[in-house]
Amino acid sequence: MTRQTVEVVVDIHEPTSIIERVSEHDDVESFEVDSLDSGDIVISGVAFERKTPSDFASSMTESDNRLRDQINRMLTQYDNVYVLVEGSLTDFNYLTHTNLRGSSLRGYTASIEARQNVSVKFCDTEELLVDMAVRLARKHIEDPSKRLKVDTSVGKDEPVVKRMIACID
Repeated sequence: MTRQTVEVVVDIHEPTSIIERVSEHDDVESFEVDSLDSGDIVISGVAFERKTPSDFASSMTESDNRLRDQINRMLTQYDNVYVLVEGSLTDFNYLTHTNLRGSSLRGYTASIEARQNVSVKFCDTEELLVDMAVRLARKHIEDPSKRLKVDTSVGKDEPVVKRMIACID
């Protein structure tokens, strides 16, 4: 199988260093910088929200729950959505300015994955974050086995058949 190249759109609000990393990646065929309605990076139709650990924490504590809104907007526009955190899970233990415990941030991460069915990936560096985004998008192109979208309006107490049918587009 031939290794796929990808097309990337980076939101205009992203740091120049992210744009440079995207432009330098071997698997990026083309890229542009544009204003995105949702997500920070879109690669061949796969959306990524990029957060630093500090930004992740402040997104959780804001009264409007910004991260949850950002994820919901991406989910309405894209079949495949990820949150990429530029740091490690242990970084949550050292965010003293947030007044949040690391366990609360890990719990919020688990909530995003379990309740919104969106993977949260931790990437130690900017370079690894861009590489992970490109590789994830490539895998969706190379083997586009789609995950079923779960209709959250159908509760767990509903009959199995009704829950199965709710997953069909």
